[in-house]
Amino acid sequence: MDSRLRNILVRRIHHNEMRATWNKVYVIGGAAIMKTDLFNYLKKFVENFLPIQYQVDGLGNNSYFYLDDASAAASISRINFNESSWHFPGVSIQVSTIKPSIYLDYSIKEKIKSVILLKCYNRAEKSLNLWRLHTDPELVDCGHCALCHPDVMAYVLWIIGTDLSYLKKLNLGKNGLSKTNILKNLAYIAPRLQYLNLSENQFSDMKALRSIKGLPINEISLKGNVVCHTFKTEEDYHRVLLEFFPKLEKIDGKRVAWVRPLGFYVEPDPRFPQWIGDIVDPMKGTEITMEFLDRFYKIYDGPAEGSRLALSRDYHEAATFVLSAAYYRQSELEPRGASLSSYTPSLAREVKIDGNAAIVEFLAGLPQTRHDPSAITFHLTKCYKTEIAFDLTGSFNEPQTEGIPWRHFHRKCVLARFETGVIIVQDELHVTNAKTNADPGWMPS
Repeated sequence: MDSRLRNILVRRIHHNEMRATWNKVYVIGGAAIMKTDLFNYLKKFVENFLPIQYQVDGLGNNSYFYLDDASAAASISRINFNESSWHFPGVSIQVSTIKPSIYLDYSIKEKIKSVILLKCYNRAEKSLNLWRLHTDPELVDCGHCALCHPDVMAYVLWIIGTDLSYLKKLNLGKNGLSKTNILKNLAYIAPRLQYLNLSENQFSDMKALRSIKGLPINEISLKGNVVCHTFKTEEDYHRVLLEFFPKLEKIDGKRVAWVRPLGFYVEPDPRFPQWIGDIVDPMKGTEITMEFLDRFYKIYDGPAEGSRLALSRDYHEAATFVLSAAYYRQSELEPRGASLSSYTPSLAREVKIDGNAAIVEFLAGLPQTRHDPSAITFHLTKCYKTEIAFDLTGSFNEPQTEGIPWRHFHRKCVLARFETGVIIVQDELHVTNAKTNADPGWMPS
């Protein structure tokens, strides 16, 4: 079956269930009944009965409340209020699928903040459990506080950013979340997040994860969402999530079923400084980086044999260097015991080296180069107090190489900022041949 058609059918299958997540239960004549009596009686017919925001209407005759469980609402709909088993003669109930309205005044905000900081947050584990937040006893009757409302979610994210910026674990399960922008700014306010639970919500696609792409999450749960049923295989499902979060180890409680391909992903080292999410002026970061690159390439392109050995001070002792190349012979990528793996396409090879001494020794064995500054494109991707990341795209010449001496490269670097200056902790370089009829600035897609 065509994947697009399959996704449409899956969404249709779950459409009614999604619509019925929130239900309003209207009790005709219910104002004359004690709330506790009504609720205790309904519990006999309904499993998981948890009424939310009970109120008497403006006329003073009827009452209503809300349910966030579709099965509980269906059970109430099946009650026959005319039979003798019904305990309240003259009282009937109507159920409709409707989401409660919301008004966040100061008192409700204070209650939400108090519940989150005093009851939901575990300071020792730096974890925040917001599973069905609106069902907390302190919030059930003070207003509709479900996170599916953008205003409530925005306020909760503000609390996290203000008081819980070191958060590592976040549980947002069973909150009726569905909007694609509901997680906006989470990556900025919680840059150290490692565990994220989005299970039992209403996400129908992966768009909501785009705004938090790249977070150091090693465990995520999406089970119970429609999106989980839109993939043909579990491997496809894991592959997409790994593209968002390369460090994932567990998905929906299971170890990842897809082996990461060879590429530029490397594990962080505890000897590097702890990254923090305080953004620095990009202009200042660009200035620091350009000054570093100017000195780096003057040494790298140096004509004297062994001049690249001076780069040892530019690489951290635990730095990682990854080189993938589509033109070097295999023998040139196996210096001094470096680990070599096959790469796609089959003519390419990849080598990964750890430690500044081994990296510099390897670089010294590569052909002499001459980079063309006019053909290099620079892009700053991160600029934090302790970390700068950037991409370089351009071309260089190998003056001592016979045949076609022009190469194109794409380089991704992460610089750690210490008091003494910046130093490379991750260096990822991909090199390929230039087309004979291309100008030096061409770069393959």
